[in-house]
Amino acid sequence: MESSAEMYELSAQKICQLDPFRDDPIKPDYLVTDMEVGNNSDAVHPEGDKSGSPEMLARDFCYCTKCTVMPTREENVCCKNKRFSVSMPDSSCVTEHEDFDRIVNKTVLTINLKTVWNTGLVDTNDMDINNRNLRYSAYRSLCIWLRDGKRKKSYRSSLPSCVVTSVRQLYPDATYTGYRVRSPVLKKKMNLKKTRN
Repeated sequence: MESSAEMYELSAQKICQLDPFRDDPIKPDYLVTDMEVGNNSDAVHPEGDKSGSPEMLARDFCYCTKCTVMPTREENVCCKNKRFSVSMPDSSCVTEHEDFDRIVNKTVLTINLKTVWNTGLVDTNDMDINNRNLRYSAYRSLCIWLRDGKRKKSYRSSLPSCVVTSVRQLYPDATYTGYRVRSPVLKKKMNLKKTRN
């Protein structure tokens, strides 16, 4: 057993072997703030990037018991994460909130889509009322609801896994786009501005 020593007494090799974080607990994802996550898609998980790997389990990030494992780390977020302003008691999920069913109602989502399309902003590939566009409308509405309408500049973040899973069950499709770090809509808007100038 080695005795304790002052840093200046250790060799460079011994100093390199020190692990300054060996006793620190890993911060659970639900305590991670927006500023800590940021837009950095290269962020490294404390135990290595487990996203999409078989050893990643919903219990590693889920506190509402309704989350499923998603393909990327950014998508593996629970509704209990403090970045979301809608809170539920104990292990209840936001998908059980009385407003959730109202927001994802097909009639409400259809009106949202038509309102957006009538403003001249067509963010969808087509202007049909189909499951893909209904999911898009649900994600937009739920993002505003979960964040209390507040955005930090152009910061994008994924919705909770439980919310995405619930919306996909309501409006299923053969394939899903998944979370995108960069907005394709923003790119369209920027290109439109360039062509106007």
